[in-house]
Amino acid sequence: MPSPMLAQLGNTNPSRVLRYSGASPANVGAGTFACQALFNADGLMSYGAGCFRGDAGQGYHTFVVVGLAPSGAVGIWRTTDGGATYANVLTGGIGVWASRLTGPVPVYVNGTLYLTALIVENGFPFFYAYAYTSTTYGATWSGPFGGSVSALLNSVVVWRGGIWCAGNAASTSTFTPGTNTWATNAINGGNCQSIGLGVFNDRLLAVFSDSAGGNLRRVAEFTGGSWVNLATIASGVGPSGGFGMFMPDGNDLWVFWWHGTSQGWRAHKSAGSNLSSWTLDNTPVPLAIQSGVSSANTSLQPWADQELTPGVYPTRYVWYTPNASTAGSRTLYLWNGGGSAMTVDSTGGSVFDRTAGDMRSQGSSFQNTGERKIEMTARTPTSGGERWSFKLYSPNPSVDSVNVRFWVGTALDEFAITPVGLSNPSAGSISGNSITGLDAADNGTTTFQVTVNLQAAGFAPGQRRKLVAEVYT
Repeated sequence: MPSPMLAQLGNTNPSRVLRYSGASPANVGAGTFACQALFNADGLMSYGAGCFRGDAGQGYHTFVVVGLAPSGAVGIWRTTDGGATYANVLTGGIGVWASRLTGPVPVYVNGTLYLTALIVENGFPFFYAYAYTSTTYGATWSGPFGGSVSALLNSVVVWRGGIWCAGNAASTSTFTPGTNTWATNAINGGNCQSIGLGVFNDRLLAVFSDSAGGNLRRVAEFTGGSWVNLATIASGVGPSGGFGMFMPDGNDLWVFWWHGTSQGWRAHKSAGSNLSSWTLDNTPVPLAIQSGVSSANTSLQPWADQELTPGVYPTRYVWYTPNASTAGSRTLYLWNGGGSAMTVDSTGGSVFDRTAGDMRSQGSSFQNTGERKIEMTARTPTSGGERWSFKLYSPNPSVDSVNVRFWVGTALDEFAITPVGLSNPSAGSISGNSITGLDAADNGTTTFQVTVNLQAAGFAPGQRRKLVAEVYT
């Protein structure tokens, strides 16, 4: 069963925050906020509002939601009591074209966390992109920044400190928090549609439909400051639509794309890290979606859950939407590796609800060169709990003194939210649920260890639980 995740109730005013357990939603708190009906017109759940859960410094009952106010302008709401009440922390924002807004997206730049809301203005025939940013965990916002770059938000990824956006357009648009600037980069000389973005081994990739003719599907990479075509993976495959999806699997990369009207989804597999060579292989594609998918508003969206074993890929799921413009449920598939078909985990919810693209454990799972991070390498049973081994990394070139704190939760908790006692650290000092005085600039040279006292926290041997460690200063 996947970990629960936050979502926003869509297509309803007033709106509220939901807790999705698999494909089954439930209300989070009794509070609501005045959010206009949102309509996912073009097919991806990265449209519309998302939810950001505050980190430990702000409390685990802090959520931030971006949506569309009844006035037609962007609004941002924030709760600090787990959804009991909401404050409208941004009012009178840019007027939004249909549901073209997304966020808040967390990005670390030089150690500072920026929450970013992206909006496409209602200004036909030019749909200019804007951004609002917050460095106060959503309490206050700056902006709007932009107004000169056209963009769509069908596919949104974070790469090297920037937020990259793409859609049914000729280019990608990039917003960089901190400098608060936008940039555009054409793909395939501007002859492209239905762009899907992905990151694989720190390489930014796009799959798209070549609009110059031939109904081609291509893969491109952003390198040397521009988009470069790597391969044509299919030809004569029908019109554009069905924004593509990337799924890494060990040394290989899979790309999924929609074949066309009355057809279905197809998959190609890379030859390892050689992304210029691809083979058609529908093994991981369920038979139910290999044919009869008639809407160009269909989508597949990957979602990475928390890792079950330190140092290996997390459990991954794929949200499938047959038609995002028509009311209906979605299917959550379990990724079983490229050697077998994805299997149904659950079906339910609504295509209009706004669900996150991946598990933002403890606030953020986006990592880039500006963020300190912790890598769990082993967990070993010991008397009273577990012995944890971990490594630390930092972008700073010299000694970077940090603290690491540990949290625990039951298997049914959305996040690990309870401080857990520690003992016997291999370095540093214990203070409550923290180890203080560790050097993050060690950059993986040292394997640190500490005992997590699970029995004292009320957990019996063999009881399922969630454990999370995070770096802070």
